[in-house]
Amino acid sequence: MIGIIKGDLRYYYLYKLMDKAIISNKISDFYNLDVLFLPFGGIDNKYIIKNTNIDLRDLLKINSINTIFVGNANKELELLCKENNIRLYEFLKDDEFIRRNAKLTAKGLLYLIHEGDSEIYSKKILITGYGNIGFYLAKLLTFYKANFKIYSSNDMERKYSKLEGYDTIDNINENFDIIINTIPAWIKVNYDYLKKTKIYDLASMPYGFDSIKLNDNKIEYRIMSSIPLKYAAKDAANIIFNFFENVFNT
Repeated sequence: MIGIIKGDLRYYYLYKLMDKAIISNKISDFYNLDVLFLPFGGIDNKYIIKNTNIDLRDLLKINSINTIFVGNANKELELLCKENNIRLYEFLKDDEFIRRNAKLTAKGLLYLIHEGDSEIYSKKILITGYGNIGFYLAKLLTFYKANFKIYSSNDMERKYSKLEGYDTIDNINENFDIIINTIPAWIKVNYDYLKKTKIYDLASMPYGFDSIKLNDNKIEYRIMSSIPLKYAAKDAANIIFNFFENVFNT
């Protein structure tokens, strides 16, 4: 039996894809489990499952769980699985999952940030960072013939973006209508260049820009989180389900 901790809409659609599963956020509902899906954030340092009041250790005592799936595992979860001989699989450490999720994120972002009476593709756009999400953003913007450049402080990222033929810059010393950030570190930039720019930040903490300087300069800034969920939760669930299937079919 598969247990799914009730969370966002992705997990509801994941539950619908399973043959035998229980979805809940109450420990009393889980029985005869051998597989458990935790929320993407896993557990806290006191072993409480995120967005619940369930202590994972209590859940393990009343079930025979041998496999746990999670987005990212902290040291407490890693140690608990090791002590109980439980296989632990992390979505966000799997290359195929990351690529598919990044593609959905890129598509979702361009859909979600569209506003007003002109397409974003008519704007001057900067992508900061050329990892998985930056790669798919560049592909999509190229398809729509958008005017965009790529900035990265990483030598390998600059190399690959140039090999793709993209206009790649080493410093941000010009104005852009839109900046899409994927770098989880503060970018060195003169904030005067950003005063008429809309910034959409896809990175994890500490994000790409100094929030105090953004506020002081009245720069329009939005942190864009959980885009696959907001854009296409059912497709996001399919990516999780495919990861699950690959684990048990290999």
